[in-house]
Amino acid sequence: MAAHLRTRSLVDKVFISPYCKSSEPIENRDHKEDVIGSYADGNAQGMLDMLKKTRNNVVIVIIDYAGLTTDPDDLLLFISPFFRNYQQIEQIFVDRLPITYEVEKYTRQQLLQDENCIQKFDCRSKPVQRARS
Repeated sequence: MAAHLRTRSLVDKVFISPYCKSSEPIENRDHKEDVIGSYADGNAQGMLDMLKKTRNNVVIVIIDYAGLTTDPDDLLLFISPFFRNYQQIEQIFVDRLPITYEVEKYTRQQLLQDENCIQKFDCRSKPVQRARS
């Protein structure tokens, strides 16, 4: 999947959470050192550290909604104006090409203001068929 993000979505960095549940709070993921390999730039804690340090606007690209979280409240907290560490997040792109042949784009403001947008992250009722590598 990391390779798909690099080639299809043309991302600069890939962060993965290989051993967490998508319902786990984003801030609590990957506190243990994981062996990531050369296909990714780090885990969730690495992404959070990068977000804290950068002054540039950031677009997060995820494969399916569960690629970030399945808890809309956790996502709201993560992008909230009160959570000043992550104010650089400008947009979130949801790459659903393997499932629906679409990429859905959300601005921070859409997610904060539109209940229908944020509720799409409450999405895991059954396993989603992923692309075969």
